[in-house]
Amino acid sequence: MATITSRIETYLKACRALGSLNLPGCPFIPKSLMRHPITNRKAYNEFILWMTRFGLNDVQRVWDVGANHGDFSRAASALFPQAHCLMFEPYPKLHDRLTELCASDPERFQLDTSGVGAKAGKMELHVDPANDTRGSLAGFSESYRKNHAQAISSTTHTCDVKTLDDLMTDHAVEALDLLKIDVEGFEAEVLQGGQEALRRTTALVLEVSLLRQEEGADHHLPKILKTLDGHGFSIVELEPSIFDKENTARPVEYNLLALRH
Repeated sequence: MATITSRIETYLKACRALGSLNLPGCPFIPKSLMRHPITNRKAYNEFILWMTRFGLNDVQRVWDVGANHGDFSRAASALFPQAHCLMFEPYPKLHDRLTELCASDPERFQLDTSGVGAKAGKMELHVDPANDTRGSLAGFSESYRKNHAQAISSTTHTCDVKTLDDLMTDHAVEALDLLKIDVEGFEAEVLQGGQEALRRTTALVLEVSLLRQEEGADHHLPKILKTLDGHGFSIVELEPSIFDKENTARPVEYNLLALRH
């Protein structure tokens, strides 16, 4: 009951933020009745609420790194109807769905099938064949397996990887209003390859996952915070989202919102 109540409350808050009925995020409408249903409606509504925290008005360009099913881009487009959303997703299994979304509104949505990392090249994308929301260039570490016992690591695709800075050049983009990065433990590498992009970004939504790190690896959250501070960002919110199953007081994943000074 608490989970259902929480979903309804999140939906109603998203309605107020949008000033509409927010039909794509409505938990009461069967997805079978929608042409382009949201995959995770709770996350979609949370994305809307996160973005309102920035207090942005004139958002024209949104980059969605690790787009998965495109729910974040859909949320950004709902909140900022004038924005153009470029989705980066290297997993071929998701391309048909994202291509269909782009075809439905090419003025709002575009797909780039590149992976994003610290340097250009080829990399192996690790995915769970039973769950297409689990994919990472970082692979599946032992700590990840402990917290997701049902996950299976399987290398299914060799993908082209580019840096954020190179992609800014490729797409002839000078500045980003909103950048979202959700790459399952590979976020430090993405930021490393986007030093210039960060200087030209206004707001950042970042998932920081410690589950992909090998045992004994340096905790990369302090490094990420230092990087963002060095590029003029203030932390709007840093919220633990997943806790270690063996040590329930230890966060292993965070949602981070940051805004340039």
